[in-house]
Amino acid sequence: MQMSVSQIPIPSISLKQAVTDIVSSIAMEEAALSNILNSEGEIVQIAKKVACDVNDLVSVNESVSSVIKNIARLQMLLQFKLEDAEKLLQKIMHFNEVEDEDLEE
Repeated sequence: MQMSVSQIPIPSISLKQAVTDIVSSIAMEEAALSNILNSEGEIVQIAKKVACDVNDLVSVNESVSSVIKNIARLQMLLQFKLEDAEKLLQKIMHFNEVEDEDLEE
């Protein structure tokens, strides 16, 4: 039996709008990561109050540490995406400048 591949419509947008959308998505991802970090801080505060022994605190610490490491990895990827978006935007601006110069001649 052959599975069908669903088609996802891709809207036609300008390159500049695509870069804007990418930067916007990076900002939203950063905000989400910030919320996760805040939640992890709250978990630590609650654990301090309700932990029965040191092992409970160590367990929470290991969990929070793992989350923070993953957030750091994600932030590195977001930084790479942002740098790539900046390079693309610079190329667009340069292309527009060259295009404007050609129109003036």
